[in-house]
Amino acid sequence: MSGVNNDAIQACLELILQSPPGQQSHIVSDLKGMLAGAVPDTEWMERVRSILLQYTHEQLLHVTIEHEGKQDSAIVCDAAKMDDKYYHPRLSCSFSYDPIHESVSEVSSVPRSTGDIETLRAEVDQQLSKYVLNHYHTGVSCAYLPRLVPQATSDANAETVTINAMQDKQKEKENNLELWDEANQEQPVQQMQGRVDNCDSQVTSENDTPPAITSQPCILTLHIVGNKYNLRNFWTGRWRSTYKFDVSTQAFKHADIQVQTHYFENGNVQLQAQHSMALPDFVSTKPESLAKDVIQAIEHHEQVYQAKLFDATDTLREHAFKALRRTLPITRQKIDWSKIVSYKVGSDMAK
Repeated sequence: MSGVNNDAIQACLELILQSPPGQQSHIVSDLKGMLAGAVPDTEWMERVRSILLQYTHEQLLHVTIEHEGKQDSAIVCDAAKMDDKYYHPRLSCSFSYDPIHESVSEVSSVPRSTGDIETLRAEVDQQLSKYVLNHYHTGVSCAYLPRLVPQATSDANAETVTINAMQDKQKEKENNLELWDEANQEQPVQQMQGRVDNCDSQVTSENDTPPAITSQPCILTLHIVGNKYNLRNFWTGRWRSTYKFDVSTQAFKHADIQVQTHYFENGNVQLQAQHSMALPDFVSTKPESLAKDVIQAIEHHEQVYQAKLFDATDTLREHAFKALRRTLPITRQKIDWSKIVSYKVGSDMAK
């Protein structure tokens, strides 16, 4: 295959993205044998790495993390990406992931975020874990907040940001005093002192705690993934759910379910289904009640879709598949194909 061009090689590699659940390693092995003469081993590793990483993010594959005596399952996804590593909020640690060997390394602690938004994320994550435990045989879930800037920022950068913030506040104070002085030349001294005190209270002193460097977007990303592999009996399956919840507006911005199954005993049959639907908004002030409302909405959403999926498969089995079968003649007797010439099948069916 030395004459295969680069586009054809890339098209072959992208077949990995269509791998059935739990079978990507078999697909990679087969493709490596097919492209042995077209892609050198050194180039093969790099090209397959990027494709496998994309597959991992799309399929929400998870790995086992051990950190500080605790063990948990972490989802390798875009929502967990933090620079060149991944963040697992439940254990408050980061890790590196090798898609070739599906292994984890460089597990290290990350300072846990604080504030109301993190409190809400933790409560939603706890409620989501309970839901998955009750409804999924082998489910894994997690709730994420984007970490735009790692909290492990250097002290020098923190000092620079703090100083700039103080300077901006000081300039704002001076401008406010100048505007007040021009417009209120004849007002009593007591009122003037009150205005000055009010401006002073808005200035950050050198002893105050520096402002948070890491921005905290109010979008919660919730992932659920359930895998069932039974390669010995020739079937596998995967359920994936992704929800994006805007805390500021208390509304779901995205709700998506994807189901993929594969049966390959004496054949090759796959089911790929996707469902998206708007979910209700909420009005709540307590993190506990808001978290429960969010999970209850997700539970109702998934139960409704599961019922529709069952109805669709029943209809497929009872009507669509039966319609594909050959219609028997009016005699209801099996056809003797050695005597087919003597039968009047068309005229009998017309009756």
